[in-house]
Amino acid sequence: MNLSQEDRRKFVVLENLKRPPKQRCRVFVGLSGGQDSVALLHVLSKKISQSSENSEWHGIKLSAIHINHNLQEDSINFENICNELCKDLEIKLDVIKINIKVNTLKRLGPEAAARRDRFRAFQKVLNVKTDVLALGHHLDDQVETVLLQWMRGAGLEGLTGMLIFDQRIVEKKSINIWRPFLKTTRSEISNYVAKHKLKWINDPSNDNLKLDRNLIRHKVIPLLKSSRNGSSLAMARSINHLQSARSLLEKTITYNLKMCEINNKKNAESFKNLSKELILKLDDELVPRVLRAWIKNSGLSVPPTRRIIEFIRQLRISGNNSRIFIEVNGEIAYKIVCNFDELTLVLN
Repeated sequence: MNLSQEDRRKFVVLENLKRPPKQRCRVFVGLSGGQDSVALLHVLSKKISQSSENSEWHGIKLSAIHINHNLQEDSINFENICNELCKDLEIKLDVIKINIKVNTLKRLGPEAAARRDRFRAFQKVLNVKTDVLALGHHLDDQVETVLLQWMRGAGLEGLTGMLIFDQRIVEKKSINIWRPFLKTTRSEISNYVAKHKLKWINDPSNDNLKLDRNLIRHKVIPLLKSSRNGSSLAMARSINHLQSARSLLEKTITYNLKMCEINNKKNAESFKNLSKELILKLDDELVPRVLRAWIKNSGLSVPPTRRIIEFIRQLRISGNNSRIFIEVNGEIAYKIVCNFDELTLVLN
């Protein structure tokens, strides 16, 4: 896309938007009808349609997915905005309507419940390993996420926020996630949308100060910005430093997890089993992290750290012929079981 000098000041196309996530892949934009996803679909559409045959963007197939959660009275307005934009850009749009169960809303809360069911819906459309889900999260979202995780007492994974390239396991299948706006500010996106006169709709729930994220967005961050210029960009730099440390740690965890796996040994649910003896030989700080990675890679929700620590304590004091387990009631209920020298995951 050819941008004028004025456009470059208003909207910074950063390094991660200069090339596609993969060559000749299918990119699905998660289109809510809000400002960020509307801008993302528009800029990617222009990037692809104006690419030459020698460009890395040539051959990329772009489409959009809109998830109607049916949680708001005006949800049809979001759907209409998405339909109108995709019609103008001549882009295929999949509209998926979901109904979140009342008990799920009570147990997880509206934001987490909507996110869970949304990704389940995405997973049904992205059915090829090379498919990529593009999301409109930006730098301001990143700062909000990290502050929110900090308030909740998160560890390194939570405090590093979102990654530009990531994978999410949904019902044992992996989704490739791409967030090309993650180093772009909300104001830059707003300027782009205004410049191109794009229609979008504001989600009224974004103004509800009873939600922690909105309180951070509307009250905490403006206060930080007023007390120190460039505070958001400074926090973003800190997040980048933490992400580098996380990347190194994850390589160490992956290596040690592989070393603890029992070769070619899987249980009835096709989860890999681990050796109790080998995992307890690891450094004390690594043991809970390796267990968390094992559970997460299996597509299951990870229990709180205190429960993992307690399970490790029981492993250390149990005899070689002992059988111990803990039950986890997440999105998928399961048990972490130790039979003699083997650790396994068993669905309830």
